Amino acid sequence: FSLAGCYQLAAEVYARGYYFLECLSVCTKGKLFDIGLQYIEYWKQHASRDNGTVTRSNEIEKIEQVFLESCALNYHELKDNRSMMKFVRAFHSMDLRRNFLKSLDCLDELLLLEEESGNFLEASQIAKLRGDLLLEADLLGKAVHFKEASLLILWHVLANSLWVSGSR
Repeated sequence: FSLAGCYQLAAEVYARGYYFLECLSVCTKGKLFDIGLQYIEYWKQHASRDNGTVTRSNEIEKIEQVFLESCALNYHELKDNRSMMKFVRAFHSMDLRRNFLKSLDCLDELLLLEEESGNFLEASQIAKLRGDLLLEADLLGKAVHFKEASLLILWHVLANSLWVSGSR
């Protein structure tokens, strides 16, 4: 089926036979990214229920990660950040998500992801990298670092009052 260009049918056949690498390779070749993601989610849900037929090995996770990264990269190149983030969120760990987004210099997306995950201290560091002092202070406050947040705001007020045009 794959040689005939019937990628969706080939992916379905490989998925039924638990040929993970082949299934995801066909999904990549046919640009069936969403279908590949659905298979990954299905395999994760059914791994523990299939009487040992499917075991969540490191090899399977590596195959999935390579697929997810290639999909996310494809959407990044197309400047479709919403679709890219759907695949980034499916990565196996937060560290993998961080490293991927940092490598592409997608700080806005990383900031949003950290904030959604409740990692306010990490999000404040990203706001600092972006130079957004007020957002950094807000996120430090959410991370219960009130002293640092209030100092940032005081420095911001002081700097703006001293260097604003027309101040004496």
